[in-house]
Amino acid sequence: MPSPRFTLNWYDLVKGLQMYLITTVVMSLGSVILTPGFSVFSADWLAILMNTVDVAVISTVSYLVKNFITDTSVL
Repeated sequence: MPSPRFTLNWYDLVKGLQMYLITTVVMSLGSVILTPGFSVFSADWLAILMNTVDVAVISTVSYLVKNFITDTSVL
């Protein structure tokens, strides 16, 4: 679904939501897997969740800004 420059359509917003969900899952799993000596019971889940949400929001906003300034109707 092409959209002109400086506009966002529903397709862009749905793709932004997909970016949010994928980033959240990947960051959560990465935080769990890459922590040495990780224990499910002693993990600081709030810190993991806050870092994950921060990165997911930044990536989603970046994706939407990229789509906002890019003219996809001519591609």
